[in-house]
Amino acid sequence: MMQYKVVTRKNPINKTKKFYPALVSPQPVDKTKIIERIEKRCTLASADVKAVLDALEVELIDCLQEGWSVRLGDFGSFRVSLRTKGKDKAEDVQAEHILSTHVVFTPSPRIRRALSVKSKAVKFVRQGEETDKKAAKPAGGVTPAPVPGA
Repeated sequence: MMQYKVVTRKNPINKTKKFYPALVSPQPVDKTKIIERIEKRCTLASADVKAVLDALEVELIDCLQEGWSVRLGDFGSFRVSLRTKGKDKAEDVQAEHILSTHVVFTPSPRIRRALSVKSKAVKFVRQGEETDKKAAKPAGGVTPAPVPGA
């Protein structure tokens, strides 16, 4: 279950304020915890899972540095995008106008369905409100992960 809080945002044009739900910053799950969780779901030892994740990280970096996109089946895909400075003429554009890069992750349809609000696959609770510990399994057949450290 995801927690949200209420935030105020101003319209930049007419300066009116409105209230919106915004996700509460979650506690991150580190690689060690992911390794433990994967180890429980398969026959691999934690050292083997760690080795695979380490190799995946290295290969992902190498492929992205080559300018390739990386598609990982039912997981999703990664690609590099640029933040740049624009110029008035095409002939004025230089590599120096690339300010930074960032990685764009596009989830697979399976992951998008697992996080679908429309199909009620994910549940939300306002921050500070009690959650029902015996919540029903969401649509899409994906069991939510327990809160780290809980």
